[in-house]
Amino acid sequence: ATEAASRSAIFAWEGKHKERYPGIDFGHASAECWDIGDPFDSFQWRRVYYHEHMRRLHKELGRTLVGLEVGALHHPAPVPFSLVNMTYADSTDSSGLRMKYPEVNANEFAAAHIVTDAETLTKVDDASYDVLIESHLLEHTRHFLLALQNGLRVLKEGGLYFIMLPNMCTTFDRFRVQTSWEHLLLEYLQPSLVDTNEFEHHREWALSHHTSTGKYEQREDLPGAFEFAQKTFSSPMLRRYYIHYHTFTPRSAAQIFAAARVVITSSAFEVVDFYHRQTDMAIVLRKVNKTSNQVGRKSFMTPSVLTTRDIYDALL
Repeated sequence: ATEAASRSAIFAWEGKHKERYPGIDFGHASAECWDIGDPFDSFQWRRVYYHEHMRRLHKELGRTLVGLEVGALHHPAPVPFSLVNMTYADSTDSSGLRMKYPEVNANEFAAAHIVTDAETLTKVDDASYDVLIESHLLEHTRHFLLALQNGLRVLKEGGLYFIMLPNMCTTFDRFRVQTSWEHLLLEYLQPSLVDTNEFEHHREWALSHHTSTGKYEQREDLPGAFEFAQKTFSSPMLRRYYIHYHTFTPRSAAQIFAAARVVITSSAFEVVDFYHRQTDMAIVLRKVNKTSNQVGRKSFMTPSVLTTRDIYDALL
C-alpha cells in the first residue's frame, strides 16, 4: 500500500506541477518493501552483532582489538570494552556538537578524539584499526561509496566494519525516492555530480520526509517544503549531516554492497553477515587481502549465525 501510495503521489505531483519530481532521477518512485519481520529479538541481535563478532576476532588475533566509531554522538555502540579499546571520531569537537544538537545533554556525547570528515577520514591513517563502526552514518553522507571506500582504507586486513542503515520501508523515509545503485555509481565515477546533485537531494527530502513526519499535510505544499530545503542547504551546520541523502531497503542494501565489492578496487572485502530488523539493516564487512580467495561467500561465523547470510543471499 505504501509503495502504491508513494508512486501515485509522485505521478500526481508531476501532473500538477508539470516538472519532474525532485530527485526522481536518483532512484525509483516506489520502494521494494514487504513484511520482513525481525529475525532476532533485541537481546540476541545486540549480542551477536557486536559481542560475538568481536569475541571471535579477538580470539583469532590473540590481543586486545583497537576500534574506531565515527559519528557516535550520544549513542556509542554497546561494544565489549574488555575486548576492544575504542577511539571516537566526529565532524566537530564537543563544543561544536553541543551547538549542533542543543536538545542533547552535553554530558552524553562521546568525546571525539579525532575531528575529521566522515567521507574522507583524512585524519585517520591507513590500516590503523581492527574494528570500524558507522551506525546510522552513511545515509547522511553525500558521497556514499567514497565514504565506504575510506572506511575500508582505515581498517587493517581482517578487520571488521560494522554498518547500520535505516530501512526506508518502516521509518520516516517511507515516502522517499529509493536510491538506485546506478545513482551511487555515477556519483562515485563522476565526483563533480555530488555537488551538482546536492540541492536536488534536499528538495526531494523536503517534500517526502516532511509528508511522512506530518509537518506538511500535502506533498504539493511547495512553499513550506522547499523553504525548509533551502534553509538546511544554506546552513553549514545542517547541510551535510542533517538529511538522509540516500535511502535503502534490505534488498537494495544487499545489492549495493555486493556491487560495491566489484567497484571499490582499492580494498577487498566480504560481506560477513547481513541482519535486518523492522527499522534498520546491520551489515558486517570484513576487509581481506585483495588476492585472497576468501573474497566471496566464506564466513568465519558459527553455523547458527550463518543463517543471516541466507537472508543476504536471498535478497540478491
